[in-house]
Amino acid sequence: MGLFYRLLKTFEKNKAHQELLEDYVLLNEITSNLYQLLSRLRKLHEELVALRISSQKSQRTGGLGLDKTLFIKEELLPKLKKLSSKTEQRFLTFTSNLEKKEPVSIIEKDEIHKVIEFLEKIQLLLHRLEGLEEKKPYEQILSLEEVLKEVVSLCHDRLSKDQLIQDLIRRVQEEEISPLLRDIYENSQFHPLSPTSLIYYLKKRDLRRLEKETSRINACADPNFQVEWRKWWKGRQSPEVDQTTPIKSPHINITIKLFGGPKKKIHLIPKGEY
Repeated sequence: MGLFYRLLKTFEKNKAHQELLEDYVLLNEITSNLYQLLSRLRKLHEELVALRISSQKSQRTGGLGLDKTLFIKEELLPKLKKLSSKTEQRFLTFTSNLEKKEPVSIIEKDEIHKVIEFLEKIQLLLHRLEGLEEKKPYEQILSLEEVLKEVVSLCHDRLSKDQLIQDLIRRVQEEEISPLLRDIYENSQFHPLSPTSLIYYLKKRDLRRLEKETSRINACADPNFQVEWRKWWKGRQSPEVDQTTPIKSPHINITIKLFGGPKKKIHLIPKGEY
């Protein structure tokens, strides 16, 4: 899954939004600065270890510490570079066509703030290395190892938490998708007068249940599971005549994607009193 998985997934799903412009700029600035600083520190660490420096009190050369911070080189630095590039793309979109009509994604906004908070913790750790060049070489190694290992530990804790959340989301989605939603997705039928239009007859009480389930699924921000109402801004859906479709009786339009399958646009036709 890797670092920043959920945020990068929301970037894939959502268009850049004007209300998040300042967040994009701030996140880009932090990721760019951290990438440059950590790259320099990692390179310095490698150079000091290559000199096989030791002190009178210790024979350690830093090789073991270099191995324990390999995560920074192989995972953290590439992900910082990728996130910096993605955020730059999003705020540059402001000059062309940032999304304005649709509401801002609360999930994307929340994930951005979580990542910024996490990266600021790394920045605080790295502040402890100020004045590093004034120390003796073996003291530089010890200081670098101590701080960089704490950075790795911080990343490890975040990855463990993210994995736990993602596993929970996957179980909820795969095991708790309601029989109703699954039936709508898998067993909708083509309208007899419109062979390209999928329809499903739905009772009012089932519509209310479906609305609640939609909110839960979309909150997970997993592109493999999406439920989109045509009138997404309404808390409660109601049947209406839609002149843009071949079905002229009142109905509700919904688009569903489950388990990574194709998106299906389905017309929910009222069954019984509404």
